[in-house]
Amino acid sequence: MKGSLYSVSDKAMFDAINQSKITNGELKDIFLSRGIIISNGTKREKLAKYFSLFPHSYSDYKRLADILGTNTRREKNTSTTISKSVSKEVVETVAIEFVNDIEHHGATCTIEPSDGNGINIKVEYREFNYSNSEFKQVTNKEAIISIEDNDGELVIRHPQNNTVEEWKSLYIAKLETELEEEVEITNINLTHITDHQQVTKFFTELINGISGYKLYDVTDVYVYHPEDGTGLIDDENEDTSEEVELGTHISKASLKGQNVLRSDELFELYNKGFYISKIVWRSKLDEKLDDDLFEFEAQFSDAEQKDYFSYLVRGYYAYKGSGEYIKGKKALTTSQERTLTKKVEVAAHNALKKIME
Repeated sequence: MKGSLYSVSDKAMFDAINQSKITNGELKDIFLSRGIIISNGTKREKLAKYFSLFPHSYSDYKRLADILGTNTRREKNTSTTISKSVSKEVVETVAIEFVNDIEHHGATCTIEPSDGNGINIKVEYREFNYSNSEFKQVTNKEAIISIEDNDGELVIRHPQNNTVEEWKSLYIAKLETELEEEVEITNINLTHITDHQQVTKFFTELINGISGYKLYDVTDVYVYHPEDGTGLIDDENEDTSEEVELGTHISKASLKGQNVLRSDELFELYNKGFYISKIVWRSKLDEKLDDDLFEFEAQFSDAEQKDYFSYLVRGYYAYKGSGEYIKGKKALTTSQERTLTKKVEVAAHNALKKIME
């Protein structure tokens, strides 16, 4: 049953021990925990079969799940702006109440001061996906929820996923209780925009609007065309009251390569009503000719509604000279990532203002 916990089967335990992801050293430790010393010459399949016959406890499951569990990918960031100045004391008071609530559900939290005028709430938690195999159902995750004052407005930044979105809503509800009033919330979305050209303009303004950086290239463009319900036509040979369904609607497409934004193929899609829903681009510092390339990504997770905007600084390609860059992408420092993430956020707000003019 979905959402239920159940015991791991002997077959699942056998399959787990057989996986190469479990090293010989880890396998020896697993058997040693049962008081058994194994030989390097014993075949893995024989050991797996033998171990699967034992009675198994939660500690056996936990040990194997920690080894075989899914690796978390870096999540994109998003932000919510509250159009009200809130004192740091109130922000911290609400944060303490918020932390007490979510820790009751198994999360571990710490509250730390941020570089600016605010706080960071670090949350370590687990997500469950019961559609995965037994040892990959639990994923250990970490989220940093940043809350800071920004020119008289309160900005909440966090990874974009359903769990953290719910936590953000909980924090805002507690903030309203503390302030004894409702607060005005602003998220970056284009749900009210019906002109597909304006949606695309939002992304082009964004990638050209990173303060201190100039666009170098666009490598990936994902476009979307919602079904508008007009996929029915009259058959000229039949009564006009009868309709024939076209039967085909292409709603998504992606283009990858160099100078994708200038390709004829992309312009053809624009002419058919497609608009950008996700984009990956590279930029470099304005004042330097020979400098590293920084890679960014931005998207509307809900492409049809143009909602749930998120963004990510993927890393950078180091400049090696003669107009060439290293092929391997490098990770940014925490400080670099924080600075660039805020620049993307500001550029997105500015792009939204421009298409609303």
